[in-house]
Amino acid sequence: MQEQEKLKFFEVAHEGAFVRAVAEAVANGVFSDLREFAPRSIVAVCGDDASRHAAEIVSALSGPLPIPIVVTDQLPAFCGALDVVFVTQSAGQRTGWGAEAFVETVAREASRRGSLTFCCAPPQWEDAPRGMTVLPNLPGMEGRFSAARVITSLWAIVAALDTPQDTLGETLAHCAESVDEELHALSPQRDALVNPARGLRNWAHGTRVVHSSSSAVGVRIAALAALLWAEHGLVSSVLSAENLTEALPALEGSERDIFYDPFLDEDEETAPPPLPLRIVMWVTPADVDKLPPAELLPPNTLIERSDSPNTSALAATLIVLTRAWAAAIFEPTTD
Repeated sequence: MQEQEKLKFFEVAHEGAFVRAVAEAVANGVFSDLREFAPRSIVAVCGDDASRHAAEIVSALSGPLPIPIVVTDQLPAFCGALDVVFVTQSAGQRTGWGAEAFVETVAREASRRGSLTFCCAPPQWEDAPRGMTVLPNLPGMEGRFSAARVITSLWAIVAALDTPQDTLGETLAHCAESVDEELHALSPQRDALVNPARGLRNWAHGTRVVHSSSSAVGVRIAALAALLWAEHGLVSSVLSAENLTEALPALEGSERDIFYDPFLDEDEETAPPPLPLRIVMWVTPADVDKLPPAELLPPNTLIERSDSPNTSALAATLIVLTRAWAAAIFEPTTD
């Protein structure tokens, strides 16, 4: 096991703790004002792609709502006292040094307009304007992206509108336990036979990968998984199951090794074969009735799902995202 893997796994290893921090915020009444509020909309202003994908997962998880959830990268002109605004952006290598300025500018403007505002981002203001709540972070993790933190924070805002505080807290506590169990299975010390993330990384090594799913939630999970993989040098693409069926003939055998040069290497007849095509199907509870039988799935399809019993849709989402992120940081092995 390489020391670099341990260092990279450090951020992933805090996902359960991030969920637990949101559960504690619920218990402390951070979202209690929402029970007395009937907003016109919930607006998630996301300053980076990963946060935007995470917010879109919550929108898909929430299903049909009496009010819209708007995911955007800037504060809409219509936002005012009738709206809830959620602002998030990670700092560090993903977004540079502008993260705090972005969050503060958006959050203060939303508060000035009278919106009930929540910040899930780097700053920890002591002088936050009235009507603004800065959600708690973990010590030493300020500015680091956490899919679990963004997803559970926004989910808590949406659910708090019509869900009792105790129920919210219990759901999030269960999610934290489920993520911690998954993290134990994903430990860098475990080999590919007992580590689903390492097994996924080995399976995808040296291939073309398409992330896919049959549901709206799953497709958004696939999009965030592909982004996390790209940030660790693993190029892949995203297609819904429907679009994958249409694109499969073109994908199969369509691309050669990226290092093949037709002018310097062998001629066409002796050129290396195309890189194998591998499909990762991200399955959530919403996909169970939509997933075709194994024999009807495209060849070389790997189904990634939560096998934990009695797992909520939120917990299942957090589990597979944690696995996708861990797979991105691992190096392929010969286990």
